[in-house]
Amino acid sequence: RHSRLVQRTLAGCKRCFSHPVKRKQPLSHNNLHTAFLHYHTSADHDDILFLAQLYFGFKTLQHLGELVWPDAPHIQSYNIVPMCHTVDVEDNCVSYILPVSKTDKFGHGSQVLVQCTSYEDNCMEIFLNYLMSRDTVFPHHLELWLRANSLILTCSWFTTHFQHIFANCGFSGHSIQAGGATALVLVGVSPDIIQ
Repeated sequence: RHSRLVQRTLAGCKRCFSHPVKRKQPLSHNNLHTAFLHYHTSADHDDILFLAQLYFGFKTLQHLGELVWPDAPHIQSYNIVPMCHTVDVEDNCVSYILPVSKTDKFGHGSQVLVQCTSYEDNCMEIFLNYLMSRDTVFPHHLELWLRANSLILTCSWFTTHFQHIFANCGFSGHSIQAGGATALVLVGVSPDIIQ
C-alpha cells in the first residue's frame, strides 16, 4: 500500500470506477396505506390482486421472486407456484404453503402466515377480499395468485402496477421485503427472529 505504483493505481481506479451506492428505499406503513387508499375501493380483480400481493409480501417478508412468476418462460416452473388448496383460513389468521423458498431446507415448503389486526388496512381482510374475488372469477383454477386474464402474475406485471402507485419515489419490488423487515425492527423484533 505504501508503494507509489499501488497508491496511484488505487487512486486511478477510484477516479474511473467510483460510483455512489444507489439503494432503493424500503416501503413504510405510510406507503402501504397510500396504496390501500388508492386501491381498496376498486372492484377490479387485478387491483385487488396487487393490493393483496403488496400487503402479503410486506407482512411476510417475501422476496419479489416468491410472490410472482419470472418473466422468462424458460425459468417458469409450477414447482414454485402457490396453490389455492393450501390456503388455511382461521379466525385470527390466514396462511398458505409456499412450495419452494430459499429458507426451505427440507423441500416441504414453508407456511406463510398473516394474523388479523385491528387496523383499517388489515392484511388478513385484504387477502380474504382477494380470495373471494379469485374464487368468484376462477372457481376451478388451482393457482392461488391469478390475474383477471387467468394468467399467473409475472414480475413485469407486478412492477408495472408497483411503479404506477410509487412512481419516482425511489422504490423497487425489493422495497417490499426490506420495508417489512425495517418495520419489524422499529417495533423491537429481534433480528434473529426476522431472519
